[in-house]
Amino acid sequence: MRLPAEAFSVKPGGVVDRLEVGEDLVTHGANVTTYAVEGGRVNSIDIKGQVLAHGAESNAVLVSKKGTAPLTNVRAVAKSGKSLVVDGGEITDRTGLSSCRGEKLAAFATFVAVIQGSVARAARRLAGNASPLPAVEDRRGQHV
Repeated sequence: MRLPAEAFSVKPGGVVDRLEVGEDLVTHGANVTTYAVEGGRVNSIDIKGQVLAHGAESNAVLVSKKGTAPLTNVRAVAKSGKSLVVDGGEITDRTGLSSCRGEKLAAFATFVAVIQGSVARAARRLAGNASPLPAVEDRRGQHV
């Protein structure tokens, strides 16, 4: 049997008591799903990073075929596919769930880069090692 290159999947009859991921859960291939619960069950989830689908027409999260899963605090991002697909499955907890795709992904990446720069500057100041950093411009050419 040939299976797609999914980062995580639970098939019919499968049960995962707790899924813990310390960083991002990522796929890069075309037409794949990063996190899929297809007929199985996930009881608890803790993903510290994002669920990312970078490939063409790839989806970040799929819950289908009577599968059940919480998506507590999941940040699902798909570059060109769908960030969330629910097709005959059930999401048992949507608390903190967020999703975006395409243009929103690029804007989010820019936002994260700006925040990371601000955090680095603040950390240097707190450590007493403040050094001038080059100006950063956002996509509109404004200094941040």
